[in-house]
Amino acid sequence: MKLGWLDMLANQTVFQHHLLEEGLWNAVLISGAGAIFTGFGGPRQLLAFISGFALGPAWGTVYATAITLSGAIGCFYIARLFLRSALESRAHQRMKTFNALTRDQPLIKILMIRLLPVGSNLLTNLFAGSSRIGAGPFLLGSGIGYLPQMMIFSLIGAGFGQASQLQFVLATCMFLVAAGLGLFLYRDHRNRILAESVIKPHLPT
Repeated sequence: MKLGWLDMLANQTVFQHHLLEEGLWNAVLISGAGAIFTGFGGPRQLLAFISGFALGPAWGTVYATAITLSGAIGCFYIARLFLRSALESRAHQRMKTFNALTRDQPLIKILMIRLLPVGSNLLTNLFAGSSRIGAGPFLLGSGIGYLPQMMIFSLIGAGFGQASQLQFVLATCMFLVAAGLGLFLYRDHRNRILAESVIKPHLPT
């Protein structure tokens, strides 16, 4: 039975063919769909798993992180250019809290949110875009914060047959260190309040 896109995502050879051998336009379409999917709340871990399965652990990590970052910065600028007034109106208190707590050390604050598994990727992108955070700290903090989970899920997707035991151990250690750093930063009262501002997945109606 043919399942269309699901067939492609479930088959390493088919995914590689569509991404790498069907021409630039096809690769752009697939990458754009991935950026939209993750930028607006889709699980980036799923993209990392599929990328690792299709491209191997190293390239899967690089590709999935780049696409997720593209989606995040796209959502960031959509919020900054078009949604700031609406977000301030519908989520005024949470936006006020986010602005106040990211005014100092914005890179560290975004990094902490990305390292913690409880935050909403969509709300973080939207609130950051509607805040005074610069694109540079947002992009750098997001990229570093995304990397541990992307590496782990790319390795899982690649399977132990393609990923060496050393790679898996190093990725696991990196993930644990990153999670420990996130929890260390989260211990601060102001940082807990910041994390809570982006936990709920839905904006108030």
